[in-house]
Amino acid sequence: MSALVFLFLFGALVLSAILVSSSLLFRDIQNAQANRIYWLVSGLCSLISYLLFSYGGHISATSDTNPLMLTFANALVVAGAVYHAIFMRSFNARITHSLKIGSFLFVVAFGLHYEYLRQHSHFAVRALEIAGIMIVLFGCQLHQLHHAATTRKSRQLWLVFGCTAIELLLVIGRVIAISSVDKKISVLYQMPESVFWLTFLHIVFSVITFVLMGAYWTEQITASRIQMQIENNEIRALLETQDKLVRNLLSANKSASAGALSGSLAHELNQPITAMGLNLSVLKMELDTLSTPNAALFSLWKDMTDDNDRITGIVQSLRTMFMKNNDEHIPVIDLRSAVLSMMRLIEAECDEQSIEIEWRLKGELKGKFRSTDIQQVLLNLIHNAMQSLSYSQETNRKITIAMLGRSSRIYGSVADNGQGVSKAMLPALFSIFETSKETGMGLGLWLCQYIISRYNGTIVHSVPTGGGAKFSFSLEAKR
Repeated sequence: MSALVFLFLFGALVLSAILVSSSLLFRDIQNAQANRIYWLVSGLCSLISYLLFSYGGHISATSDTNPLMLTFANALVVAGAVYHAIFMRSFNARITHSLKIGSFLFVVAFGLHYEYLRQHSHFAVRALEIAGIMIVLFGCQLHQLHHAATTRKSRQLWLVFGCTAIELLLVIGRVIAISSVDKKISVLYQMPESVFWLTFLHIVFSVITFVLMGAYWTEQITASRIQMQIENNEIRALLETQDKLVRNLLSANKSASAGALSGSLAHELNQPITAMGLNLSVLKMELDTLSTPNAALFSLWKDMTDDNDRITGIVQSLRTMFMKNNDEHIPVIDLRSAVLSMMRLIEAECDEQSIEIEWRLKGELKGKFRSTDIQQVLLNLIHNAMQSLSYSQETNRKITIAMLGRSSRIYGSVADNGQGVSKAMLPALFSIFETSKETGMGLGLWLCQYIISRYNGTIVHSVPTGGGAKFSFSLEAKR
């Protein structure tokens, strides 16, 4: 009997080492948090039961009584098998709350029933009842393991399936061995030698099952790292694709296909815009026929006409944006008038958001520019400033727009006292598709840089005194 005691002690020692080492692997396995608890509980129940069996076996070897701790030991054996079956099921389905409660109540009910049997029956009856329960639980484990191993295509799970099948056969063999004994077995040390060896093999294969599950976790870590490497390679490929896209876009003015695409788009947009212009002309004729002039309707017609003209200018700018920048077709304009034409729209939006706006226009601002290009740059920068201020806790919110003509260049800037640009965004601030806005596309600042580069200019970001953000740009003013 001392051999059986040492067997349980050795099993407990090996199992504790497996649980400690394998549980550390969960930290590196994604989505392992949901089901690892059942595996750990199962192993812990088996570990404690081995310790109780070793001590209970030692007491039984020196007396004819069955100590109370054997009730706890057998209950924990059943609990270990129950939670191992739940763990196997977690591979294939979500564990419901009712299953958790039902499993716990089953273990408690078995413990109470076993305590009754310990006091009113002999060893063979108790052993056969536990064996019957274990046969059912091992059958459930095999069913869940077969499905998991088939779907996951894991060699380790198939090995666990094989060891569990051997455990089932050993339990059946133990039932046969106990049933074939003629004499009445009252205590543990009276069991035949064949039952001892079957129990020995059962403990060995139980420990091997936990070892194989540790190998399965290692397999999952390897697969996870390989998948991570694949994802890193895909991200690297996407970044290279993005860089290539930027280079293609920056050289799109040399591409006839880009010019054809923008021209086709502008042509398609021109049709509804032209129709809108005709409708506005008809509306003007109708207004002129009124016996009593309606100032409100006439003002509304004028605003709609101005907006239609602005849309026409934007479409024409789109048509030429990716085409060669031919100075002969660009007129000399005064950017002061282009900027002043934006004031009504910008100041109205700022008033709604309680934002103070300051315009500083100095020097000669004439040059060969498309007014819609410069307006597009200013509108993008101003709208970015307004959005930054909308998230700021600053009470005196302010935007300053400055333009200065000096020699053959024009310098401009848009500054605000908002929350500024995060450090994480600075390296890719002017990159295409990079944005910190939830609904942004990451085109605004890239487009500003692209338009300014067409006029041999540059744009940079800085932090003004007092915080916020400032975007400064310069343009070559050809005359």
